[in-house]
Amino acid sequence: LYLIYMKKILLVIPSIKFWWWAEWAIIELANKLMDEWFDVTLMTFYDFPGDEYVFTGNRISLHEWVSQGNFSRLLKLFFRAWKIHVYTKNTSISTIISFMEDANFPLLLSKSLFRLKQKCIISIRHSLSDYVGSIYEKWIRLFYPSADMIVVLTAHEKEYLHKNYLIDFRKITIIHNSIDRERAHMRASEILPWMIKHDTTFVFVTIGRLTG
Repeated sequence: LYLIYMKKILLVIPSIKFWWWAEWAIIELANKLMDEWFDVTLMTFYDFPGDEYVFTGNRISLHEWVSQGNFSRLLKLFFRAWKIHVYTKNTSISTIISFMEDANFPLLLSKSLFRLKQKCIISIRHSLSDYVGSIYEKWIRLFYPSADMIVVLTAHEKEYLHKNYLIDFRKITIIHNSIDRERAHMRASEILPWMIKHDTTFVFVTIGRLTG
């Protein structure tokens, strides 16, 4: 009976490589959703066996090779958009949530090309000003206005999206990064090479994002 009423959600991210912050955040989100009886599927583009966060739910990987260059990015953009469409067209998925630009772009392209009926939510995990002058800046201007909701980490990024890309404030939601104190304490106790070299054990740790 539970399975009939469980809402199905697709999460999309390039990888769940260990120690990367966005990857940790999406695993936390997936686990919380499953705890609340959501039916969660995780789609990744890359595999890093032995170097990934543990995810025990349903996972789909596209098994891509890591590559660079605008031509490669363009090919992957359309391939990923098609794969998202293929997976969702015969399912009862109600919402698709993507993390990071390399997942956000194909989701929104798929939404436009294949008229996805699902609610599409994108999460921006990087400073948008770093993309000025790149192909990503053009793709942000082209794709991001079509998102149903955009999640950013700071008020600065919300203002930047509205001012530079004319995206409606009502579409943009701020959700700050959570703080994993246990993880921070664990990292703070590590003995690093430079500590041995300089004969010191003093470590100053900051937690959070140092932007507005």
